[in-house]
Amino acid sequence: MPVEKSQVVERMIDKWLKQVNPPNTTHSCPECNGLMHVRFEVYTRRAKRMLGVQVWCDNCDMGIAIDYDGSRLPAWLRAASA
Repeated sequence: MPVEKSQVVERMIDKWLKQVNPPNTTHSCPECNGLMHVRFEVYTRRAKRMLGVQVWCDNCDMGIAIDYDGSRLPAWLRAASA
């Protein structure tokens, strides 16, 4: 994925993490306008709480996975993972 497109997706993820409510699990892909899926998960790595975010498109080769430390957990995900 070109850097510009990955930056667009990263900005979308940042926006979703700041939302009060969980985002939809599907969105319009910024690359091809196809169906883009979003998945958030909380997991533990080396006794540290982590946030994993995966975004992928059914229509094109766009896909990105980012791991954040637990400090980035949005309130809507903290409640669901407690």
